[in-house]
Amino acid sequence: MIKSKLYKTISVLSENDISALKKWVSSNYFNENIEITKFFMCIAKIIPLKDAKKLTKESIFNKLFPTLPYDDAKMRKMMFSLLKIIESYIVFQSVSQTSVFDLHLMEFYRHKVSDEFLKKIPEFEKKWITDSIANMGYFENSVKFVQYKMNRFSYLYPTQKNENIIDLLRAQEILFTIQQLKWYFVIVVNMNVYHTPRIEEEITTLMARIENTDYLKSVSMIETLYLMVQLYIKEDDSLYFDLLRTNLLHKMEEFSHEEKSNFAAALRNHCMSKIRKGNMEYKMIRYELYKEHLEFGYLFSGKTLSIGIYRQVVIMGLELNKVEDTAAFIENFKGFLKEEDRNNNYYYCKGRLFWQKKDYRNVERMLKEIAMSEDIFLVLPVRRLKAMALFMEGEIELVLAQLNAFNVYLSRNKKLNPRTKKSNLNFIHFLNAICLLSGDEPQKKLSLMQKIKSELTEEKEWLIGLVSA
Repeated sequence: MIKSKLYKTISVLSENDISALKKWVSSNYFNENIEITKFFMCIAKIIPLKDAKKLTKESIFNKLFPTLPYDDAKMRKMMFSLLKIIESYIVFQSVSQTSVFDLHLMEFYRHKVSDEFLKKIPEFEKKWITDSIANMGYFENSVKFVQYKMNRFSYLYPTQKNENIIDLLRAQEILFTIQQLKWYFVIVVNMNVYHTPRIEEEITTLMARIENTDYLKSVSMIETLYLMVQLYIKEDDSLYFDLLRTNLLHKMEEFSHEEKSNFAAALRNHCMSKIRKGNMEYKMIRYELYKEHLEFGYLFSGKTLSIGIYRQVVIMGLELNKVEDTAAFIENFKGFLKEEDRNNNYYYCKGRLFWQKKDYRNVERMLKEIAMSEDIFLVLPVRRLKAMALFMEGEIELVLAQLNAFNVYLSRNKKLNPRTKKSNLNFIHFLNAICLLSGDEPQKKLSLMQKIKSELTEEKEWLIGLVSA
């Protein structure tokens, strides 16, 4: 049971939450099943003790139903039901402490009790409105809030004009513009979706409206989103890129951490797009972005660093010959990987580091430490690196054996997408051909070189270097 979602949920709740939950679960309104109530009361006492023996499903079932044989289906059903009741409590607690509670309450009064709605508007207004529309920190909930204020004026002044309406209309336009920009930012990142006449026309119209409206331009959130969209639709984008890079590190207080992380990823992806188009200057810029975004926490999910990011930073650093920085990164950030992923990815990255130093014996030593894994994005580069290290050690027979085993692995793996499979099969084919080449076959070398250059393959530069040597 310790591995269950129910246990993990209850174990992080405070004593106050547990106390409140006892009343919640005992209430007939939220739970009509007395067995679920007894179940919760039982585990609420045991969980704080962290006694693994007492927390088995069998042990708890015997406590609840001492005369019945253990019924796993019944136990699972009870666990599922209790979890749903606890989740409803958690949601209620979070909603009741936020503006969402007020918004729903206002919605009820607006539709059902119009007189009470008019009385509650000033109270709600005092609670949530800020002094400056240009610096609002509550954009998400303010969409409805502005609509409530508009409704109030329509109740109070059905025929009479009021100057405050102008401010409200501007606030509403600001909020609407932000929503549009957020939506178009998502769209333009996917260029296939962006390149439709209708979307291009909509974005062009919105950009022109922002450029020609002072109170829209003065909102920092609009400015940042505007730059983000422009980055993806303008060919000459260096100015937008530099401004956004600076803003991401020193401004953008209105955005959530998740939004900042998404913008950071957009900048890194933009660099990747430039690299694919042949602008190699962006390799260093992309590497610097990774370092900046690590410092500001944009690459973390909670306190965890993904294995993909960890490996990516190492590969980029070594491509740029940042050997000392990369060695420090491997050691300093391995503790941020999930425990189950840590050792395999650490040893692989150490192997890449030794490869960069041309210490091929230690490459093999590191790769031997890697346990079996289902992570295809680790397995493939490990197999390639193992074959490459053996080749550099002159162990041609072992290389051929490794390539044969690699080929079998690829043929049996049904999860690989066709592009990945092809690039790895080509790596096997080309390295196998290089192993079988003799020194007096210049025409074969030339033909093989041309094929490697023209085909999709992993480790292309290394393979070309072997043939041209």
